[in-house]
Amino acid sequence: MKRFFLNYRLAVLLMLVFLLGSCKKFLVEEPVNSTFAGAYWKSSGDLRSAMAGNYALVRDVMNSGNWNPSPRYFMYGDAIAKNYFTIQYNGDGLEGIQNGDFTFQYNVENFGDWTKYYKAITMSNIIINRVPKVADDLLTDVTNPTKFKNEMLGEAYFLRAFTYFMMLRVWGDVPVVTEEYDDPIS
Repeated sequence: MKRFFLNYRLAVLLMLVFLLGSCKKFLVEEPVNSTFAGAYWKSSGDLRSAMAGNYALVRDVMNSGNWNPSPRYFMYGDAIAKNYFTIQYNGDGLEGIQNGDFTFQYNVENFGDWTKYYKAITMSNIIINRVPKVADDLLTDVTNPTKFKNEMLGEAYFLRAFTYFMMLRVWGDVPVVTEEYDDPIS
């Protein structure tokens, strides 16, 4: 028994030496291979790609759950009004909502995640911040660069407002973020 405790203490000591002795300083470094800000916002194709990505994020918010591919949009609105029904046999809990029983135990983690909404909002904020900084002479394939940039800004403002509207419908007051989140590490 003494030998077991001795081996156990030795194993714990070795793990601590390897885990705690490996780093000399805290890792805070700028990414050297990040091309997003420096090389991405250089053409109308880049702006269109960013906007297409923003639409994809909003579509993902409306058409998917976290673990369940059922559309959230219908769960939040039409399921409550009995205009939507599920034929799933695994008991996802939506039948309680459809019957007006809001105390019914359903899988909350599928409907309470704001992450995808804020990803779409973040992309809208990035577009709103970056599009005005693109020089007109870089937009060579559009006839009116100012009009093109205003269209991109209008779409980004709309998608951000639409996403907030959907969040407000479901959760009420939500934190409003209107600035681009600038994290040099990510």
